[in-house]
Amino acid sequence: QLSADSDIVIIGTGLTTIDTVLTLRRQGYKGTITAISRHGLLPAPHVAPSAYPVWEWTRDPSTAPRTILAMLLRLRTEIRTAHEQGFEWHSVIDSLRPITRQLWQNLSVREKRKFMRRLFTLWNVHRHRMAPDIYSDIRGMQQNGSLRVLAGKIYYVGSDEDGLTVAYRKRGTNRIETIRAGLVLNCTGPEYDIAASSHRLLKNLRDRELVTIGPLRIGIDITTAGTARGKAQDAIFPLGTLLVGQQLECTAVPELREQAENAAN
Repeated sequence: QLSADSDIVIIGTGLTTIDTVLTLRRQGYKGTITAISRHGLLPAPHVAPSAYPVWEWTRDPSTAPRTILAMLLRLRTEIRTAHEQGFEWHSVIDSLRPITRQLWQNLSVREKRKFMRRLFTLWNVHRHRMAPDIYSDIRGMQQNGSLRVLAGKIYYVGSDEDGLTVAYRKRGTNRIETIRAGLVLNCTGPEYDIAASSHRLLKNLRDRELVTIGPLRIGIDITTAGTARGKAQDAIFPLGTLLVGQQLECTAVPELREQAENAAN
């Protein structure tokens, strides 16, 4: 329904944005799309990595440092070692998949908060990647100018009879710029903080104390049996993004399959 010269602004630059851009193009939208996020980072392209040999952490996850900074430095060292042996960084990141939950649970609440504040975006960029053909399509759109990806902060979105005005500041500058748009889409992903969620079901469960907010204010706190901690903790089984605070990696198909199986049993 938008005119050919109408622009679309998307808030966010993750996989939800990638899906949205591709959907808009499939539906025939030919205008300019501008995606804005704090870091302006798109998901990395996926490759079919060779299986990385067993190394210190995968041999014994308890040997991993217990601070985020030390873990980051050690991981970068391992990636350099992998490169010298002919492996891409993808192989090292993928080798962590079976032990990510254990590494996460070995961290203190303080260190987990640091990770969520400073490194969660970078982790998602490298862990949850784009298929090569999709990456090629997105790069092509960037090169021909039909897709712009900006790092910045949105200050407000105003509306008038002619459309929408998005005011933003690019990262590293103090100048406020504006974009005239026919449509603004929120593609920032799920609301992890259920205390701030307006979702009727989550709000109802929270207010009736049937579930408990996670210790990081992310998702739902769970028992050792995987049920929601609260007044109905034998009856409610959180899955998916509700477990990010507890497990970090919980939204890919293998993890969802395991969660569903545990709930069924």
